[in-house]
Amino acid sequence: MQNEQLLEEITRRFDAAVTTVRGDFDVAVKTVRCDFALAVTDLKNHADAKVEDLTDQVRMVVGGHPLLVEKMGALGGRMATVENKVETLEVAVVALRTEMRAGDQALHEELSAFRAEVRGEFAEVRRVTRLEATVGEVEARVDRLERRAAG
Repeated sequence: MQNEQLLEEITRRFDAAVTTVRGDFDVAVKTVRCDFALAVTDLKNHADAKVEDLTDQVRMVVGGHPLLVEKMGALGGRMATVENKVETLEVAVVALRTEMRAGDQALHEELSAFRAEVRGEFAEVRRVTRLEATVGEVEARVDRLERRAAG
């Protein structure tokens, strides 16, 4: 009966630990996703504002301003910078997804190792229980033999 209770307690604690780890992991993923969404929104808003500003400047140049070619080059450079930032964010997202998959795999491996350890411990508990029962039987036999010898 004690072994079953011990198994139930270990299982309960293990399940609680898994639930906690999963909850922490889910919170971290949600936080990263939220932060990423905010960063993308900020970058888009910033880019939209810059594009709007540059569009106004181009309108002035189209009216005959002599620096038209120079300003168009600046616009291209700024857009390239924005594109580079977007590409950098895309690379970061891919890296984050890869890291999350690796974390999932590592967690799975750790949980599997823990389960194997628990199984080994239960096997040892069963072995000790059998040994205790055998010792009890031997003690009972010795007591009977001593009583026969004394009687």
